[in-house]
Amino acid sequence: MTQADDGSRSYGLNDAVAGLEALVGQPHISEDYVRFRIDLLKAQWAVRGALDDAARTVGAGHNGKERVPALDPTAVEFDGRLLESLCDALREAVDKPGRDGGDISRLASAAKKEPDLLEELSRRAAFGPDREYLESLGRRLEIYTDALLFVGRTLAAPFVTVAARRARRAGDGSQEAPRDSGLCGLCGSSPGLATLEQEEGQRFLFCSLCGNRYGFRRLACPHCGERELEALTYVHLDDSDPRWIETCNTCNRYIKTIDTRKLPAGRPLILVVEEAATLHLDLLAEREGCARGLPYAACV
Repeated sequence: MTQADDGSRSYGLNDAVAGLEALVGQPHISEDYVRFRIDLLKAQWAVRGALDDAARTVGAGHNGKERVPALDPTAVEFDGRLLESLCDALREAVDKPGRDGGDISRLASAAKKEPDLLEELSRRAAFGPDREYLESLGRRLEIYTDALLFVGRTLAAPFVTVAARRARRAGDGSQEAPRDSGLCGLCGSSPGLATLEQEEGQRFLFCSLCGNRYGFRRLACPHCGERELEALTYVHLDDSDPRWIETCNTCNRYIKTIDTRKLPAGRPLILVVEEAATLHLDLLAEREGCARGLPYAACV
């Protein structure tokens, strides 16, 4: 069985699905969103299981004091057949009552006529992202740019995850982000979630694309590096809730944070479950005027 691997813990697809299903019926949880995430996760893991572990990756290494992403984006290989199957699965996931699958249907139809479209979208959305390309494609296909960004990163995630895992095992990547940057040391993407762990509350960030786990300064914005305490704010619904958002008044962005010390003992931390469990915090952040970052597309 394929295992999730963020460098510190492992779990299977069944564990992740069970964790998501356990959210149904809880306060602030959208059952439809949970079901969508389950469908999407199964499709992403199917692609991961089909990928050849010998897929070529190139490690860029470290350059002096500056750390750079271990993956050369141009060297991450995308399988057109697997991309098409994942796109079809995504279309099926949204083609259900109460969900608007028009954008995905238009994209899938266009991809049938343009064989390289899905790979180009995946690469441009995963690395950068290239918003000029996404906006141009969105106008041409009459699809919202944010929808293309989410779909492109969702399609890319299994491929980047496998490549990042190989880079980590080869020793090409770093588990630590540069102290002035919260970007992933493996694929260069921005963090999607943060955790506080261990007795002293050490902070870890999790990449929104490949799921890589890496340490980061506790009192600093992972998006812009701001360290002035007056600019950093905590917003939560309940003081006892182990999940909240940390906002930055300098860059106007936020990160969702989970204090694992307050979670039930013995329960594994499954990122995709936490992402679904904290969807209401994204809505809270928007009401606070914070800008949503890159969508969480990691399949871990």
